[in-house]
Amino acid sequence: MRSVEMWIACVCVVCVGLKCVLAEEGNGRKEQECYNYAGGHVYPGEATRVPVSDHSLHLSKAKSETHTHTHTHSLSLSLSHTHTHTHTHTHTHTHTATRVPLSDHSLHLSKAKISKPAPSWEGTAVINGEFKDLKLSDYKGRYLIFFFYPLDFTFVCPTEIIAFSDRVHEFHAINADVVACSVDSQFTHLAWINTPRKQGGLGPLKIPLLSDLTHQIAKDYGVYLEDQGHTLRGLFIIDGKGTLRQITMNDLPVGRSVDETLRLVQAFQYTDKHGEVCPAGWKPGSDTIIPDPSGKLKYFDKLN
Repeated sequence: MRSVEMWIACVCVVCVGLKCVLAEEGNGRKEQECYNYAGGHVYPGEATRVPVSDHSLHLSKAKSETHTHTHTHSLSLSLSHTHTHTHTHTHTHTHTATRVPLSDHSLHLSKAKISKPAPSWEGTAVINGEFKDLKLSDYKGRYLIFFFYPLDFTFVCPTEIIAFSDRVHEFHAINADVVACSVDSQFTHLAWINTPRKQGGLGPLKIPLLSDLTHQIAKDYGVYLEDQGHTLRGLFIIDGKGTLRQITMNDLPVGRSVDETLRLVQAFQYTDKHGEVCPAGWKPGSDTIIPDPSGKLKYFDKLN
């Protein structure tokens, strides 16, 4: 009888011991699950949220961690049990995020890159008082001055649009066109055109006003201000092959220069034709530079 009681006591002790061991292993599994949280090998709440331009990325903290756990359980009476559990994990993660400073505004990353094809676009424009479909490819073979302005019925914007419209014949004379674009609808464009200039309107225009109501064109060209719902004053010179040659980007308070835009188109056209490069402030008829070590001396010798 005594041996039976002793046997039962041993079984009970063994069960208790095994339960403790299993509990420890369960905790280890939970810890491992926590460590592998979301497949990112970080504990919940440890990820750092870092703003990058308009995007938010979760970056894990770079870490090297080693976890070692040793558990020993000894049971005695007629049976002893010893369990040793050791596990080691080492994970090292390194992430680098670059914060892109873009004025004080939140801009979409631009698809417009100098010397690369200009982002394609199409939409509805007001041309000679009518609504017409317009697209970038319509200007193939000609230079295009494509400029954005913030909003209709504003202050600096009409001065820019009127200035380009009144002198568009100078651009036509050098095989170039001008298109203005904003996030307003074509209906608002037309209403503004039908408003007399003395009342802040545009009056009849000689250049198209393109509507970008979805804001997609502005985003593609990197001028859309996400936090304000309109654009900066971006101007893009696109050559006859559809290649982007120049970008001008003004903050809101200051308008752009028709004279400088015209000069830039003339300069790019000269380099296209002659292969020589244009020095600072170059104007048609001025000297250019042959882009090689000996050829450049022809220009620089005249400066002395």
